[in-house]
Amino acid sequence: MGTVLTLSFSGLPDNDRLVLSALFTLAEVQLSSKWRLNSGGDSDAVLMANSDGASLLLMRPGNSAASINPNLLQLKRPFQHIDFIKALNAAASALANQASLSGSLAASLVQLRNDLAHSEAVWSLGLPEANDRLWVCTKRNSYWLDGGDNLLTKLDQEISHLEWRQEPREQLQRLQSEREAQPLFRLYWISGMLSGRGKLLPWLDVATPWKLKTWPSFFKLPHYPTFPRMAAAAMKQPMTLDDLIAFCGGNRAAAIEFVNASVMAEFLIGATSAQVSSGAAAAAEAKPAKLGLISLIRRKLGLL
Repeated sequence: MGTVLTLSFSGLPDNDRLVLSALFTLAEVQLSSKWRLNSGGDSDAVLMANSDGASLLLMRPGNSAASINPNLLQLKRPFQHIDFIKALNAAASALANQASLSGSLAASLVQLRNDLAHSEAVWSLGLPEANDRLWVCTKRNSYWLDGGDNLLTKLDQEISHLEWRQEPREQLQRLQSEREAQPLFRLYWISGMLSGRGKLLPWLDVATPWKLKTWPSFFKLPHYPTFPRMAAAAMKQPMTLDDLIAFCGGNRAAAIEFVNASVMAEFLIGATSAQVSSGAAAAAEAKPAKLGLISLIRRKLGLL
């Protein structure tokens, strides 16, 4: 038997709770994964009351919930047996996807951003038996960190043994009053530099042409001297990883870290076919112009 997922109810009227409990009992044998009702403690998913009925909220960030049709997670009165089954099966599939993208701080943060982009909640990550923690609030585009950037290195190394924890509501006010917030793009940038470990992040394609969408705030970011030059090149025309490696004199490690960090921070985006064609045309036009100037000089010198 696989992992047993837990479901709890929150804020439901007594009648809705009774109906949904009965539907759960009926649905158990038809679900794709094993579920049990949880009366207390943390759960994998929570059915929360809303004006039309109930919403199924996945409580573990990093579960690729963004890939689920949100309508599947909404149960409207009168509650239907088939809708209940579809909601729990979709939730189970999303929760199962967590394992496939685990293993690095960057992957965990991508999932957090996808699943909780508009959440006011504060989520934290820390090492066992350690006081230093990382706090993230995606809606505020902010993070707070104890122990400096060295903690991020440790978290990246231990991420497979760690879990995000949702903090109480008052934690956001406490962080804002006691600590200096840093922009979230900086956290994503650093995670990209750390998590690649010398390789392109596994969900990125080596053949993708990258176009610079936004100029990185390098004064806030750790970077190599070649990074601004690569950014300028990718601003002029789309560049693949191999293009960037050639551009910076064969420094493969620097090019990989630039792509990882810039994509994580959303400074680099995949170029469209039209952008690639436009960049190629511009490069083709520039080359004859250069050759024309050389020919003119040679003609002036009587070499032609």
